[in-house]
Amino acid sequence: MIKIREMFKIIKKIIMEKPKKLLLVGGGHAHIFLIKQFALKPIPGVDLFLVSDSNYQYYSGMAAGYVEGIYGLEEISFDLRKMCRHSGVEFIKGRVTGIDAQNRCVTLESDEIVPFDILSLDTGSDMAGGNVQGVVEFAWCIKPLGNLIALRKNFIGLTAYESQVVIAGAGAAGIEMAFALKALSDIMKKNIEITLAHSGNLILKGYHENVREKTMRKLNRDKIKVLSNHKISSILEKDIFMESGKQINYDFLIWAAGPKANPLYKSSGFSVDKDGYMIVNSYLQSVDYDFIFGAGDCISFSEFAYVKKVGVYAIREAPYLYGNLLRFIRNEGLQRYIPQKNYLAIISAGEKQAIMQYQGMAISGGMSYKLKGFIDCRFMKKFKFY
Repeated sequence: MIKIREMFKIIKKIIMEKPKKLLLVGGGHAHIFLIKQFALKPIPGVDLFLVSDSNYQYYSGMAAGYVEGIYGLEEISFDLRKMCRHSGVEFIKGRVTGIDAQNRCVTLESDEIVPFDILSLDTGSDMAGGNVQGVVEFAWCIKPLGNLIALRKNFIGLTAYESQVVIAGAGAAGIEMAFALKALSDIMKKNIEITLAHSGNLILKGYHENVREKTMRKLNRDKIKVLSNHKISSILEKDIFMESGKQINYDFLIWAAGPKANPLYKSSGFSVDKDGYMIVNSYLQSVDYDFIFGAGDCISFSEFAYVKKVGVYAIREAPYLYGNLLRFIRNEGLQRYIPQKNYLAIISAGEKQAIMQYQGMAISGGMSYKLKGFIDCRFMKKFKFY
């Protein structure tokens, strides 16, 4: 009899308690994982919300394949609104402009205030160099990835038979874009000259030397030019000016510079690293507030300086983020996440070729691309459930 009374007290307490509000900001890879988990296992006593400035999230690993024409838009995108509806998550479209941790709320660009009890952040990174004169007016930026739809359409429609295409940036994104556009121009049977211009002295900074060598060989075979040590100072219609004094002409300009921190975190008073990324501990918690978590490219670890802004880390962080959010809600001990130092990286090289890096090895060719395609398509199938 006592046990029955106690059980009724617990049930009454659950009913009377106000549900906790868990707010997800951003539709990045880690939050895609969370939304899928919430669909499979709803959390009693928790109301779930997602704020995103777009209805769709695009998978970066298949972006070059989309531009080249290998994948359709549906194959590389997640419909966040639809996923939320299937998961019991309330979708709020808007861009977060401020986080008030003291009062536990975020402010949207529309001035709407969204309160929370627990906050999870997965907003990704911005594109560096957006303040260079002329970028906004004349360049096609690859971020946010939704821009690729208009980029591809206009590339097909605007480039003449003979055109000069310049890609600013020689990291993985710029390299993949160069190979994708070369393959697309071949399909279009157009004589398009592609030039990669970047401020560094090495392409693919952070990759192994043998990967850079294989990539340079493929760039040379495809007759894609590389201008190293040329930082762009300003852009006019059809003309690019470098700090070195060099000037080059273009018909189509793509901006694929590296990542830059979202200013949201610094302006909201969070502890950030030297580049402006929110600092988290090994439990994926903000070092300032234990009820705020983060994952993906928007964070920087207080302990693990070797972690790079690549999608593999966001995907590996996702189960720990989900588990620690549940543990925090239940007042249980959190699980420590230790990022791996070695990971598989595969760069799409156009025409269903790829260059693969793992632990110092570099393998190029069709088999590398088949492996990449298998991994990418498996990821999409795993988390698409609508």
